[in-house]
Amino acid sequence: MLLISNFVLAQSSVLIDTNLTEQKIGKSIFYLEDLQKEFSFDDILSEQVQAKFVKSEKEAPFFDYQNATFWLKFKLKNITTNNKQFYLLIDYPLLYKIRLFKPVNNRYSISYSGDGYPFDKREIKTSTNLFELNLQAGEQKTYYVSVESDGDVVNLPISILTKEKMIENQSKTDVFLGFFYGILILIIVINLFYYFNLRDKAYLTYVAYVTLLGLFIFTRDGYAFQFLWSDFPVWSNISVPFLSLTAGAVILYMMMQVLEIKRNTPILHSVVRVSVLALFLFVLPVLFIRAYYPFIVKFGNILAIYGIIISLIVIIISLRRKLFFAKYFIAARLFLIFGAFSVIMKNAGIGGIFEFEHSMKLGIGMEVVILAYGLSVRFQKLLQKSKQDAIDNLQKINELTKFSKIRLEEQVQQRTAELQSRNDELKAANTEIFQQKEEIQTTVDNLETASEKILLQKSELESNHKHITDSLAAAKRIQKAVLSNQKLFETHFNNYFIYFKPRDVVSGDFYWIKKVEAHLVFAAADSTGHGIPGAFLSLLGISFLNEIVGREHITETGQVLNHLRKHMKAALEKVDTEKQAAEGLDIALCAIDLATLELQFSGAYNPIYIIRNRHLIHLKGNRQPIGYYRKEHPFVTQRFQLEKNDIIYLFSDGYIDQFDWRNEKFKTRRFKQLLLRIHDKDFAEQKEIIDKTFHTWKGEIQQVDDVLLMAVQV
Repeated sequence: MLLISNFVLAQSSVLIDTNLTEQKIGKSIFYLEDLQKEFSFDDILSEQVQAKFVKSEKEAPFFDYQNATFWLKFKLKNITTNNKQFYLLIDYPLLYKIRLFKPVNNRYSISYSGDGYPFDKREIKTSTNLFELNLQAGEQKTYYVSVESDGDVVNLPISILTKEKMIENQSKTDVFLGFFYGILILIIVINLFYYFNLRDKAYLTYVAYVTLLGLFIFTRDGYAFQFLWSDFPVWSNISVPFLSLTAGAVILYMMMQVLEIKRNTPILHSVVRVSVLALFLFVLPVLFIRAYYPFIVKFGNILAIYGIIISLIVIIISLRRKLFFAKYFIAARLFLIFGAFSVIMKNAGIGGIFEFEHSMKLGIGMEVVILAYGLSVRFQKLLQKSKQDAIDNLQKINELTKFSKIRLEEQVQQRTAELQSRNDELKAANTEIFQQKEEIQTTVDNLETASEKILLQKSELESNHKHITDSLAAAKRIQKAVLSNQKLFETHFNNYFIYFKPRDVVSGDFYWIKKVEAHLVFAAADSTGHGIPGAFLSLLGISFLNEIVGREHITETGQVLNHLRKHMKAALEKVDTEKQAAEGLDIALCAIDLATLELQFSGAYNPIYIIRNRHLIHLKGNRQPIGYYRKEHPFVTQRFQLEKNDIIYLFSDGYIDQFDWRNEKFKTRRFKQLLLRIHDKDFAEQKEIIDKTFHTWKGEIQQVDDVLLMAVQV
């Protein structure tokens, strides 16, 4: 059989002399396209099939996407005088199945390579396709190579080289690849640092993109098959289109995050979002359907070009809108396009700058470095913005404190004026009594005793008036001291405000907060009545909540309200039976697990509102108060999973029940509309709008009840 092959083969030999270190032999080989994969090696050696071989015109024969077998034959003659070993190199690691037929003692032995065979089947355990030729000094042999494709491109940069040249080339490649993969790993570590500091998902998306690109190049170089999945040739074969298209989807998703196209161009955001989903859906079946691979290999290039076009449209629009990050994306994309274009030109046999072996790595490396630099600049900007926001918030807090102080002074002046007016009235009454005394004294001396009694009554009246005034002032100070310290709100919430407006000097409404282990428990309550009676009930409520939550460490909201009702009823036992049912609390009680952001809610009549993404969620309480009630039931604990930036509103009924000049209440519908209209504004501005709306609605009408509204942002 070997004699037949040599007889049929009519081609000149590639001479191997002592000066040869590496020689491309693409133009010295003959090839045959077996489109139906029907020829066996015995068929190839027949005269009929031998006549079908044609001579290659390229140093690196290249065949477009094919599902076929390509047979190569070439003749080598070793004209050296020593037995120096030479190797055959087909330097394209992504070839599916390669067999080298080497003549040995009038027969052919077979060596295997390609990612369609297990890695251990290779004659030489290296990432590329390398074979030992076993060509001794003075020998001349004809070799055959079978290259089977399963739908991918067939690129055959074929050459002969010595062991020394092979080691030299590998050393240069190792240095370049070490530098390249080192940069990728460094960028991944840096951006993970940025993510854990800012919790900005854009950095995590970029880490995923760089990881996918690194695995893509690692696979194209053959190292992934060598070191990661050497026993899984099927996955090695499909991983290239899967990794490349997935990386394309991830970079589009990153553009959505960084360029904020949803806010700037909503229509384009929808197009990009659908494109990301389409890329994933198109590439996903290749993991499960082997026959899908030839389709995705051919159609994948169209998808990749589509992804690049969409990304360029996004970048151009962002550049026109002068968005900060767009300039980094356009530079990065151009380098990636240059790398891909260089590979296409090299495969087409175009020389010059396109002969550079690592052009794609250079393009990808420049892309990830440019984007990494842009993200580092973005990190600095976000950090600076965070600092500025903190300064702005501090200024707003100072302004709010100043405003509260002014309001307090105004209220003190108002109360002082009222007391002065009452005091003037008492003085006028005293003057009248004194005049009457003088008249009685001059006309009836025997009424002296009666005059002394009148003076005594006057003294008692003045004393009682002073006592009442002092008591109210003391009650106000006590209630203010008992109300929960607002520092807990500042510590555990991004934003918050408390709108607290008693009808009288003291209030029956109160707010309360307590931290117990991993739970933050807070409430807004409305005691029966207002003024001094309501204030006494609010003090009882605050005291009992401190006892139940603070000392007994009960944080399950339903249980807290059950215990609170028990304590409140016990405290009201000495009240007349007819009045017991009228005394008590309406309350909205929340508890947040700080680790999981799970919210517990229980309410006695009072609900809470949660606003998320412009949508209001209404959690209702039980239809029973904290106090005596004919049909008592255990309070229900509702659980709700919070998300970042959710806003929770707790309130009493004072705002909703306020009348205007038409004798119409504000009502729940208007209240919900007001919150939905203002919830995305700064919290200080929200509070200002709420106060202005209340006073506008009330006008000159007297305030009906105490008013309390709390808002906290997760």
